[in-house]
Amino acid sequence: GIFPSPVPKSRFDIFIWDYFTTGEIYEANKEINLVRKLNANEKRDIENSLNLIAKHITAVSNVELIDGYRRFDPNRGLDYIFNVKIKEPSSQVSIKRFRLVKPLTRAEISGVPFATETATVHIILPVIITNQSETTLTSSFDRLSSFLTNYESNNLARRDEKIRLTILIGYFSENARLFFQPIGSRVEFLKRKFPYADVSFLEAFVRNLHNPTLELVYNNLNLSDNELCLIVNSEVQFDQELLNRVRLNTLPDFQIFCPIPFVNFKFRGNNTVIAAKQYAKISKYSGRFDAQQFFICSFYWSDFKRIWLNFMQISNSRSLRDVLDLFLLYSPKTKILRYAEPSLISDFTIRDCSQKEFDEYEFESCRYSNKANFASKKYYEPMIGL
Repeated sequence: GIFPSPVPKSRFDIFIWDYFTTGEIYEANKEINLVRKLNANEKRDIENSLNLIAKHITAVSNVELIDGYRRFDPNRGLDYIFNVKIKEPSSQVSIKRFRLVKPLTRAEISGVPFATETATVHIILPVIITNQSETTLTSSFDRLSSFLTNYESNNLARRDEKIRLTILIGYFSENARLFFQPIGSRVEFLKRKFPYADVSFLEAFVRNLHNPTLELVYNNLNLSDNELCLIVNSEVQFDQELLNRVRLNTLPDFQIFCPIPFVNFKFRGNNTVIAAKQYAKISKYSGRFDAQQFFICSFYWSDFKRIWLNFMQISNSRSLRDVLDLFLLYSPKTKILRYAEPSLISDFTIRDCSQKEFDEYEFESCRYSNKANFASKKYYEPMIGL
């Protein structure tokens, strides 16, 4: 057998996977970390791997690649995960997942759990309002409004009935609560406009909490154990492709999924801002996959509840930044899948690098992320058509 991957000690030790289709690959480990065409050697390696899988399965007439994931682990070699369509002699077609490990010697197929694309995804959007200044409140309100607009066009208007959305607002003051009342009215309007829509708006005060985001989620949601959850922020937009991969890549009591979003550059100047909005295609001129974005994660509620209760018994005064922190520190056996996700797009936002729990490396990584998400001058010409 082959040695398993080492358990990551921190979020920066997590191996990042490359996502690929039949012709393209999305890389998040490179300085220029965007989509590119598979080269001849990569195509040949994938084809040889599919042939190996076909030999592993008996009585099939055809194995067709849907998509997959690849990473290099210095302790194991080259890891592949393949999602394939299998056509049997009886003309029955099924979709299966295989994991293939290619060490320096010979390739070896290992078992991996596989989920189906039928689960309802419960999207959880927590928003913590700590600053009562009008500028901060207006900015948070605008991001929430933009999120709902994108959610309506990308999800509700396409009659996706296998999703739920819960917006959770955590306030420190009554004034902030009154400021966000129009969001609740907007949610009610969407429910009337789309009778099949499952959208909720909940409010709570979060004073004197060590982990306001996680406590807001746990204290205000009473979900069934088999609920599949995706926690997001108000800067992102996504479509059915992401939700399908959430269903496939999140496995109860085994694996959580933390995709790396494509972050649109912040362009200085009004003209380039307009051009950036028109440049919807993923490109090195419009943004980058930001591997320092850790907030967005999918998990099963049973796993979250079990690990949260364990955390509360052990160290309920410790500060956690997000769901990834919770699983990484208190459930080290849980697998974490991360790769550049092309259907998860995020608007630019300045990250707070002043959190006192940051060590020096995390602080510098946070500062680099903020700096890299500002477009440099070399990206301006293609954006404004010069």
